[in-house]
Amino acid sequence: MPKQNITIKDIIKSFKYWPRLLSLLWGVSKSNLIIIIVLTLINGLTPTLSLLASQHLINEVQIHMNKYFAAVLTAFIVFIIISLVTDFFGGIVVYFQTVYQKVLIYKLNVTLMEKANSLSLSDFENSEIYDKLSRAKNQVSYRPYQILNSILTVMSSIVTLVSSMLVVLAWKPWIIIVLIIFPVISSIYTLKVGQLEFMIQWKRAPKERRAWYLSYLLTNDQSFKEIKLYGIGNHILKKYKDLNKEFYDQDKYVAKKRTGMIFFSNFMEQVSGDITLFFIIWSAFMGKILMGSTVGLIRAVSLVQSNVKTFISTFFDMYENNLFIEQLFEFLDVPASKLDMITDGGITVENIETVEFKNIYFKYPSQTTETLKNINLKINAGENIALVGKNGSGKTTLIKLLCGLYEITSGDILINGISIKDINIIKLREKIATVFQDFLRYEMTVRDNIGLGNLELINEDDKLKKVALDAGIYDAIERMPKKFDTQLGMWFKEGTQFSGGQWQKIALARAFIRKAELIILDEPSSALDPLSEREMFDKFLQLTDRKIGLFITHRFINAKYATRIVVLDKGEIVEEGTHEELMKIGGQYKSLYDVQYNIYENQKVDIS
Repeated sequence: MPKQNITIKDIIKSFKYWPRLLSLLWGVSKSNLIIIIVLTLINGLTPTLSLLASQHLINEVQIHMNKYFAAVLTAFIVFIIISLVTDFFGGIVVYFQTVYQKVLIYKLNVTLMEKANSLSLSDFENSEIYDKLSRAKNQVSYRPYQILNSILTVMSSIVTLVSSMLVVLAWKPWIIIVLIIFPVISSIYTLKVGQLEFMIQWKRAPKERRAWYLSYLLTNDQSFKEIKLYGIGNHILKKYKDLNKEFYDQDKYVAKKRTGMIFFSNFMEQVSGDITLFFIIWSAFMGKILMGSTVGLIRAVSLVQSNVKTFISTFFDMYENNLFIEQLFEFLDVPASKLDMITDGGITVENIETVEFKNIYFKYPSQTTETLKNINLKINAGENIALVGKNGSGKTTLIKLLCGLYEITSGDILINGISIKDINIIKLREKIATVFQDFLRYEMTVRDNIGLGNLELINEDDKLKKVALDAGIYDAIERMPKKFDTQLGMWFKEGTQFSGGQWQKIALARAFIRKAELIILDEPSSALDPLSEREMFDKFLQLTDRKIGLFITHRFINAKYATRIVVLDKGEIVEEGTHEELMKIGGQYKSLYDVQYNIYENQKVDIS
C-alpha cells in the first residue's frame, strides 16, 4: 500500500520506472517521438520570440512616429512571420501527438492482453493480482500518454521560462526571486492533494470492479432472465447506487481540496504579479523604459509566472502519474505461468499414449487445506474414464491440472512417462479438447464459435458441417439466415440467441473439431435432453476410440459408458472400477447410484 506522508525522497523514488517507461514510449514510434520533441522545443521558444517581436514593433512605432515608417513596417512583418510560424508549428505538433497517442494506447492494450494471456488460472483467481490488472487496465488508456505529455510540457516550459527570464533579468534581476518563491510555496499543498487523490483511487479499485460487475448483471442478456424473474433488479441497482454514492462523496471531497489549492495558488500568483507589475508601471511612468518594453516586460513576467506554475504543477502531476504507472509495471511484473514458459526448450509430445497422475497434491493459494490429496491414476489410450463424486470432491480441479491451468503443489503428471513440467504445454494443449461446465459463449458468428477450436479449419465448411452434425447442432444452423456466418448472442447487431442446450452443442462441436488425442468433458450433457444426451455420448465414444476420453458427470447412467469409473471424495480417490464392479463393492458409488436410481424410478424414467 502507498505511503500516506510524502517526502522529497519518495518523489525521486517514484521515478524509478521511468527508464522502462521511456523505453516503452521510444519503442512505440521513434520517428514520431523525435518530431514531437523537436516541435515541442520550437513551440517553447515561440512565446518569447512573439514577445520580443511585439515589444520591438511598439518601440519602433514610438521611436519613429511620423518619421520613418520603413522601420515600423519591417518590425511589423517580423511580428506577422513569427505569429504564423507559431500557429503552424502548434498545429503540426497536435497532429503528431494525436497519431502517437492512438498508437501508444493500442500497443499498451496489446501488452496488457499479452501479459494476461501469459498468466495461470490461479492468477486470475487471486484478487490481489486481479486488482492490479484492473488498475492497470483502467489507467492504461491515458496515464502513460499523460506522463509523455507532462515531459513535453516541462521541456516546453523550461525553454519558455529561461528565455522569458532573460528578458526580465536584463531589466531587474531581483524580480525573478519574487516571481518564483510564491509558486514554490503553493506547490507543497498541490503535492498533498495529488497524493490524497491517488490514495482514494488506489483503495477503491476492488469496489470499482464490484460496481462494474453490478452494472454488467443488469446489462447482460445471460443474467437478465434470473434477475427479472426473481425481481432483484432494484436490489442490484441500489447496491450500484450505494457504491457510486461513495465514489461521488470521495470525488467531491477531493474536488473541494483541489479548489482550495487552486484558490491559494492563484492568490499567491496574483500577489507576486501585482508587486512586479507596480515596478514596471512605475518605471514606465518615470520614463525609464519605452512603451514597447513596458508591454514586453509585462508579458515576460506573465510568461515567467505561468511557466513556473506549469513546471511545478506538471512535476507533481508526474509524481501522481508515476504512482499509477507503478501499478501498470507491477502487473506486468507478475510472473508468467511456469508451465506456459516451457515452450522453446520443452519436449513436444507427438502422440498421447498414457496419462498418469502420480502422488498429486494440490491446494489453492487462498485455502489452508488440500483440494486434491495423493491422487494416483493411470489412463491408457483407448480408455474412457468417468470421474464421479459429490460436489467439491476435486473432479474439475483434477482436469484443470491436466490442462496445465494450475501448477501442481506436489507430485507430478506424466504424459507418456514425461513430466508435464518438462513438456511444451502450448503444444500439449493443441492435442487436448475440453468442454468445461462453464463453457464460453462467444458473441461471434457460428463459424467463429466452432472454428476457434481449430483455426486451420475455420473456413472449411465441410469440416464445420461434420462436427456440427456430430454435436447434433447442424439442423439448427441450417435454419439460420446466414448459416455458419450467423451472429450468435444478443450483444451485437443481427444476433440470434440459442437455448442453453444449443449453446452446449456448439461448445461440443468446438471440442470435436480439434485434432485432439485427449478429450475432456465436464458435465457435457447438463443442458441436453435425454435423446441428445444419448447421441452425444455415442459420438464421444466414437471420437475417443484409440484415444483417451475423460468426463465428469453427476448422471450415473452416463458413467456406465466408461471403461473405468473413478470415484472422488474430499479430494481423494476412494473407489475405482467398472459399473458392475463398483456396484458389487457396495461403497459410495453404489450409494449415490441407488439414490439417483430411486429418483428416476419414482419419476418413471428409464435409465437403463
